Amino acid sequence: MEYNKSFDDLLSNLMLADNDIRNAAEQQYSNFPFSTKLPMLIQSIRNSPNIENRQLAAVLFRKVLNDKNDEYRKLDESSQQYCKTELLTALQSEESDLVRRKVCDAVAELARLYVDDDNQNLWPEILQFLFQFANSPNLSHKEVALQIFRNFPTIFGNQQTHYLEVIKRMLFQCMSDTTNHKIAYLAVDATTAFLMVNDNDQLRRHFQDMVPPILTVVQMCLAKTDDDSPLKNLIEIAEAIPKIIRPHLNDLAVELIKNISNSQAESNYRQLSLEVLVTLAESAPAMMRKHGQIIIQLIPQCLSMMIDLEDDPEWSAWDNSDDPEDSDSNPIVAEFALDRLAMALGGKAILPHIVSVVPQMLQNGDWRYKYAGLMAISAVADGCQKQMMQLLTNVVMTILPFLKDEHPRVRYAACNAIGQMSTDFAEYFQKKFHDKVLPQLLDLMDDIANPRVQAHACAALYHFCDDCPSHILKIYLEPIAIKLKALLQSKLQELMQQGTKNVLEQAITAISTVAQRAEGNFLPYYDHFMPSLKFIIQSATTPEYRLLRGKTIECVSFIGLAVGTDKFLYDANDVMQLLLKTQTGDIEMTDDDPQVSYMMTAWARICKILGKQFVQYLPVVMPPLIKAASAKPEVAIFDEDDEKAQDDGWEFVKIGEQQKFGIKTAGLDDKGTACQMLVCYAKELKDGFVDYVEEVSSMTRVRGAAIESLPYLIESAKFKGGLVTQIWQFVLEEIFQAIKMEPEPEMLANVLDSFAKCIESLGKGCVNGKDMEKLTEIIHEQIKKLQTNAQLRQELRGDEDYDEEVEENLQEENECDSEVLGKVTDLIHVLFKTYGQEFLPVFDKLLPDFAGLITPDRNWQERQWAICAFDDLIEYTGNASFAYHGYFLEQYINSITDVHCEIRQSASYGCGIIAQFGGEEYSKFIPEFVPPLLKVITDASAKEIENLTATENAISAIVKICVYRSNLIDVNLILAQFLNWLPITEDELEAPHIYGFLCNLVESNNEIILGKDNCNLPRILSIFASAFITGILADDVNTKTRMETIVNQIKVTWPSLA
Repeated sequence: MEYNKSFDDLLSNLMLADNDIRNAAEQQYSNFPFSTKLPMLIQSIRNSPNIENRQLAAVLFRKVLNDKNDEYRKLDESSQQYCKTELLTALQSEESDLVRRKVCDAVAELARLYVDDDNQNLWPEILQFLFQFANSPNLSHKEVALQIFRNFPTIFGNQQTHYLEVIKRMLFQCMSDTTNHKIAYLAVDATTAFLMVNDNDQLRRHFQDMVPPILTVVQMCLAKTDDDSPLKNLIEIAEAIPKIIRPHLNDLAVELIKNISNSQAESNYRQLSLEVLVTLAESAPAMMRKHGQIIIQLIPQCLSMMIDLEDDPEWSAWDNSDDPEDSDSNPIVAEFALDRLAMALGGKAILPHIVSVVPQMLQNGDWRYKYAGLMAISAVADGCQKQMMQLLTNVVMTILPFLKDEHPRVRYAACNAIGQMSTDFAEYFQKKFHDKVLPQLLDLMDDIANPRVQAHACAALYHFCDDCPSHILKIYLEPIAIKLKALLQSKLQELMQQGTKNVLEQAITAISTVAQRAEGNFLPYYDHFMPSLKFIIQSATTPEYRLLRGKTIECVSFIGLAVGTDKFLYDANDVMQLLLKTQTGDIEMTDDDPQVSYMMTAWARICKILGKQFVQYLPVVMPPLIKAASAKPEVAIFDEDDEKAQDDGWEFVKIGEQQKFGIKTAGLDDKGTACQMLVCYAKELKDGFVDYVEEVSSMTRVRGAAIESLPYLIESAKFKGGLVTQIWQFVLEEIFQAIKMEPEPEMLANVLDSFAKCIESLGKGCVNGKDMEKLTEIIHEQIKKLQTNAQLRQELRGDEDYDEEVEENLQEENECDSEVLGKVTDLIHVLFKTYGQEFLPVFDKLLPDFAGLITPDRNWQERQWAICAFDDLIEYTGNASFAYHGYFLEQYINSITDVHCEIRQSASYGCGIIAQFGGEEYSKFIPEFVPPLLKVITDASAKEIENLTATENAISAIVKICVYRSNLIDVNLILAQFLNWLPITEDELEAPHIYGFLCNLVESNNEIILGKDNCNLPRILSIFASAFITGILADDVNTKTRMETIVNQIKVTWPSLA
């Protein structure tokens, strides 16, 4: 095909700023058929006199191939050959670097289409072309070969292993070309792409000797500062395959820290150097901890970068919602790096170096040092939580004076530290430091000259109150309310006069939290705030006040929930009408409007306040809620240069060199919030929600809050006849899929928990036949998966970098798996409870799994949950359980005195269950339970808090043996000790058995219990009093009443004891 000038002109029009001409050109371009478009683009690539046109033609060619690859495969052989030949020819003749690079992208895209399902490259000429150009003395040819390989690193297909040494040699030679750093940079880029796409440990180890030349190129990059791509490539390698760097880590760190410390170096290169080391810390923390000298040198450099501040006189006067801080500035990047280092490496590795440097910074007369030091404390607090707890008093007493520092930015940083610690050391911090912290924060809220400090003082107050025990908050409630009322009124005036709103937003957030925590104690202050808040909701309707209005809506709902229906009802109608105006479209809201999520949560709180009265609002509230909950996130693949690929509303994952996979995150948070609100409505309204059950149950996949809603939807559906069966049939299959596919342990635990609650709600018959078989297989697979995870953790304990912190992480992973196993056992519990002996044929299939978990070689959590499963077997199948006793009985007896209190508790409970529900076959074993149970009860540490539940279960087991199997033991020997074991204060499930037994003994005038001349009555009264005070029998009215009757009888008979 010949060059078509009119088509080339069309390409020019596609780049014009004039919308009308460009839109017309886009329409005309889209009308060209595929078979015509490709050759015309190629001719423009080859022959257009305009560089921009040639470049655009190459970009469009690649895009067409990417979008229509199936149509390309339908082209005849000659047309395909034309495309291949012409593009390769263009690469040989094209003089422009920019055009040549885009043609390389197009050739790489074309090459992808010739690798078949067997991974065979059906375009051998491209491989010959690569070898020829890679070995060419012409530098532009080498660039072409490297660019194509970088864009399509698996281009060799199933011949890659055969050519592996050739590929490695090619990359090494190009990387070692110090005469042309551009080639060396490209070679690092190509090598990185090759290593990223080949997730093969053996291949990556084979390329480990490529690391030194990569590091040499990185040094070159740091010296020349002309292209930061080698540093970015190194970050990719550090994230994906950090161990490949291990032999060269010290040398690399020296170079990087040298660059970080160079205050004259470009910020971008300093920050990327820092990012390499931080990424290594995150991806291989144990390896970095083993190289402690690196951390010693790195921490001071981070602190030094945090000092790189300018004293902007307008900083403190800022009062706008949009934070003016530059997120790419050295101080912000370094602060975030410190945070990440602490989270990755832990307090043992980080805190000593903070403690050795920060105190000196805080004593420096320069405000920048004090600011940076305080912000550093905030940054590492979360990651160093355990170690900082031991120093917390000293740390807090060090920070507090800076709340009164002469420089506003230092006061701001001190507020930041207080807010951070309020969160990281929640409750303990509030209990210990409330008298020192709260008065000073309230004083700072008067800093009228520095709105930014005012706002941060409000934020710190919010964080402090968020986890403050109500009895402590009550002490300060009046001064807090007075301060917040004054601030609300003054800042509302400023809003109307000047449009400033940040302090107002933070004050309203603080009011929300104070009301939430104070609950009914907030009632006297209701009228201080509600009129102003209603005014804001009514007046702040323009786009720039969306966040303010949303936070105010939230605040009103929190206050309403705190003070209760009676007080809120007076304003409820006005508030409802204001919210309904927003909900019905009188106030326009976009999809990313922050008010949306505030509205949804506010409705849910108002639902809790109004109860069934809220049903009348569901027709208005539900449509947008269902829309948000059922929204599907928008996903797409973008070219690197696509405008949307830079959009803040998207998150991207790089796929190859030229493309990104994007997911639109706007609306995702609202989806999660909406699902949580549906849970609330179903839970609160029950039959009032029945009209929405069918739609809600089928609108979204089972995950997160959606799964949590299922038991409540089932309960609501019961009010509408056959609807519950219809919904359950749909939900059950969804649950099965969710259990199979859910990757997150926490989510999986939620799915299993909701499944158990649904079965408990629906009762026998809801899971039968094939569904029970599916369930059995799913439980088996989950246990098998958990065992595999445990084996992998054990293998990691043999890693060369294994240390205490690694073990802590492994224990955390084990805890997550244990939670899942606990929920599996809860599900077994519900199935035994629901089906009784009918469940035994199903349990038989799972018996090898649970029998394997109970053995002494398994970790204690696995043993605990296995014992719980056998406890349920005994409790709900009675005599039939004896057929299984060979699997668990010996382990029960051995576990009664286990070192882990959780094991002792489960085994002791099981012994009591055997006595209560087991058949006569167990009789010969029951006396063997008594000695170890007594050993647990009488141990010197039996009454320590961590042992109480195990001890009380042991007591209960002895009681059940006395009640149900008294013929097997000498009960009088037990009764002689019994009162010494009481009171019990922790286990509400076992308390009725124990106190009921005591009532039996007192009511029957048992001489051993009452003592000679009733001398034990004061002791018995003391035990009863403890039970009343602790409320341990709150759910057992019968036993509590019996005890009260006994107490009254004692008062009458022995008035001196009253």
